[in-house]
Amino acid sequence: MIKTVFLFLFIMLSGHVLFAQEKPTDIVNQLPDYFSNICSATNDEVEAYAEYLGAFADKVHESLNLLSDLEEKAHKTVKTNPNANVKALQQEYVKAEKALHISRDFRNEFSKAMDPTEEIKSRFEMIGKQIEETSDWQKIEQLGNELLKVKAEYCESTYPGLMEILVEQRAMLKANTNQLVIKCDLAQRINCELLGYTYFPELSYQEAYFLIIDHLDNMGMMINLATGKE
Repeated sequence: MIKTVFLFLFIMLSGHVLFAQEKPTDIVNQLPDYFSNICSATNDEVEAYAEYLGAFADKVHESLNLLSDLEEKAHKTVKTNPNANVKALQQEYVKAEKALHISRDFRNEFSKAMDPTEEIKSRFEMIGKQIEETSDWQKIEQLGNELLKVKAEYCESTYPGLMEILVEQRAMLKANTNQLVIKCDLAQRINCELLGYTYFPELSYQEAYFLIIDHLDNMGMMINLATGKE
């Protein structure tokens, strides 16, 4: 009985650690599909996709949080060595950094692309004001339907540009994630030599996790376009 309990705990803990060690490139290859029919999706479809995307994002956040504990552990062993020979590592780091192509601020681009046109914004505000000024439920229902129509127009006009950004962002992740991990690994090795930190390969995943989370956040923001139909 005791052996069974220990075996169960070992399996559970092993699975937990394995997820924390999942390579960013593997996560990129498993990223959720885009919500391609968002402008015509039903409420049930929107809720199901939001749950699916949220669960995936939570796992990546969990991996990132676990790396914070590992980083604290790595930095406990400090033994400065200013004479450490890290010239070769620094040269490799410069090469790795030059090979990266991740200069675009996709989060900012996506946020700006989410902004409605002045015409759409004006219609939203006008209908919202009319709803506030009436207590006639029939009128409110009519205005609510008009609001849904405007939101549908907003979705149809905004979706193509947002999808283009998402596709380009994912292409950037696929092209650069492995190289980013290599760069961060070299930086960590340099710090370990100079500062005496304990080396953990997984700590080289942090920056890549942040980029993946940015992409997932953008995908989540796009869900707000959905009008949701019964």
